[in-house]
Amino acid sequence: MSTDPTEAQFMKMLTFMKQPKQVLEIGMFTGYGAMAIAEALPADGKITSLDIDPYLKTWVEDVSKDFPEGAKHEIVVGPALDSLQTIEGKYDLVFIDANKAEYKAYVETLMERDLLAKDVMIIADNTLYVGYPMLSETYDTQPARRGFGDAVREFNAWVRDHPKLEQVIVPIRDGVSMIRLKCLSTSRPPLVKAAVAWKSPHGKVPFLYLHYSLFAMANQSSGSKGYVGRFDGTQAEQVTMTTHDKEESMAARGTRGRSAAKWSIFSERIEGLAKEMYMLVGSLDPYVRDHSTAEGPAMAAIHKKMDETDWKSLAESKTTMFSYGEEMSTDPIEAQFLKMLTFMKQPKQVLEIGMFAGYGAMAIAEALPADGKITSLDIDPFLKTWVEDVAKN
Repeated sequence: MSTDPTEAQFMKMLTFMKQPKQVLEIGMFTGYGAMAIAEALPADGKITSLDIDPYLKTWVEDVSKDFPEGAKHEIVVGPALDSLQTIEGKYDLVFIDANKAEYKAYVETLMERDLLAKDVMIIADNTLYVGYPMLSETYDTQPARRGFGDAVREFNAWVRDHPKLEQVIVPIRDGVSMIRLKCLSTSRPPLVKAAVAWKSPHGKVPFLYLHYSLFAMANQSSGSKGYVGRFDGTQAEQVTMTTHDKEESMAARGTRGRSAAKWSIFSERIEGLAKEMYMLVGSLDPYVRDHSTAEGPAMAAIHKKMDETDWKSLAESKTTMFSYGEEMSTDPIEAQFLKMLTFMKQPKQVLEIGMFAGYGAMAIAEALPADGKITSLDIDPFLKTWVEDVAKN
């Protein structure tokens, strides 16, 4: 239930960057995340935590009273949606980690009641929720959580499509979304620019190698019954590659197929787990990219030209020092993450060491204040002209 130690320290670093005066936490539990934020607040900063359990208010205050952070922390007890109707203020930073089914209602209420500062950063936890949002509705690792998984999926899509919001889903721990009020229009390229179909040795389980992904994503075959997830041996026929074509494979194996049945349950569980991992890991990258909407027009122009450039030929002709294309560039999610960090920090001077095609540089530049500047250092003179030719527009 508690904020993960790494995530709490991540929140602390974001707070150091943002230096907010007013922070709202929706869902506190034992206050570990709240204390991480409080430790990074400026001297006049304050965090207000909403939690439904009155016991936790006493529990947290009993610990925090002996530290200076305790004086910066206010706890409001009650259902979060009720408390959101009574609190006042303009919050610079909001951390949401409460009832997953109410995430959308939290953000709607914050906007409707005008509780958000114009440069607010909203951090929503668990937006990848054990993989449920990116997998089919038949994914069944823990069926009791399916409702929350559906709610998180709907929330992610709602934020992605909202005309006043933009988000980046950062795939750390269980997924952390950085959401802000939109000030720049975005133009996202198609999800997949190039794909190569590859058949597995099993013959009927197609795989897709995604242009931006490090992983292969397993799709169900047309004959699949659609069940993917928890299995106990009785469901193995529906989830494993070995038994998808059980009758055909038994005929091909002859007597060896019958003896294999003695260890088939163990084998099927291992193979079913492997397929789950293919689906989960292979689905992560495209899902996160499709639901992250912070790529602005300058970023998109660099992205487009980078895809259209024949880097190999340019390198062979000694025009550029690099034969790689997108492999050398800042990843789209990382670039959008950098853009969100830049929005939070609002730096006047930024130094980039290593530019390549300038995708990361444009991400930072799009979020700089009016008097901000980024200086990029790169070894290849061709890239200076290449980037400036796009950026001048």
